[in-house]
Amino acid sequence: MKSFLERYQAGDHVGVWDDLMALGEGVRHELYYADATAVAAETMRRARHNVELLIERLDARGYRFLDSVSSAEDRLSQLGFMEQLSSQIEGFAEQNGKSVNVHTNQMLEAMRSMKAKVEPVMEKVAKQAAEVAAAKRKPPLQDPQVFNPPDKTTARQLKQLEKAAGGPLPISLRAWYEEVGGVSLMGSDSLLNAVDFSGRNMIRQLSVQRPAAPPPEPDFAPDPLVMLPLEELLAQADGDEGGELQIVLAPDDLHKANVSGDAYYITLPNAHADFTFDDWHHTSFVNYLRITFQWGGFPGWERSRNAPREELKELSEGLLPL
Repeated sequence: MKSFLERYQAGDHVGVWDDLMALGEGVRHELYYADATAVAAETMRRARHNVELLIERLDARGYRFLDSVSSAEDRLSQLGFMEQLSSQIEGFAEQNGKSVNVHTNQMLEAMRSMKAKVEPVMEKVAKQAAEVAAAKRKPPLQDPQVFNPPDKTTARQLKQLEKAAGGPLPISLRAWYEEVGGVSLMGSDSLLNAVDFSGRNMIRQLSVQRPAAPPPEPDFAPDPLVMLPLEELLAQADGDEGGELQIVLAPDDLHKANVSGDAYYITLPNAHADFTFDDWHHTSFVNYLRITFQWGGFPGWERSRNAPREELKELSEGLLPL
């Protein structure tokens, strides 16, 4: 009788993971555990190959990753946005005097307080952002904001996270962090992910007399692949030990589109082979990865009739099956 790994390597990818999930927590029995972890490791080695290839292909087409440089620029633009908004409110109050209503006064006082807190750090952040932008931009695969692979601290961090949760991570998730690590395909591209992270559009839309309505919730968002680095998962568990944890694995599709949204969570401990990834597919994590790679790293396009199918096909071509 073939092992799970032999079946997986022979191409029975979906069937093997279905059988591992059917075992429930029994997958950790000595009869199955070593074989299951071997399948998970092989699956995530394939996932890492795909992730690295996608990053290289996106970089080749000029995709602007939300990397270390753009993150610094984004922090600076947010501070600039608050400065401009504060000036707008101050000007409005001076022009209207006593006619300013109580709500505008409250907003004005809040912005004055915020401005007082922001001003001392404005100069420092501006200097830091300029220094980062002046430095040579790292290739995406070398930038931890884009790709943060496992290192010598990974085993210790996984052990700490399991201790905080009072039990194990799913075999698939543990293998992801052992083989792949943190990944973010967030960024901007005129076709694949036309997102403005700068906040400058919000400045143009703001009016003190009539505050801008929140952006309409989109029918879909491209939902680029993101998995937070392991150290960020561990930080969420800081101070917890031995109890159930709800951990954020990634921002949700709306947050990735720079719209107020939520996040994708997992509840730990979880002793199964795999777990339900709580995006809109509500499928297993491994199957979520399959879908993600099928859509070139942007699974949200599945919901759009106007998906850039040729570009997505070029990105996904030749990726290894999971």
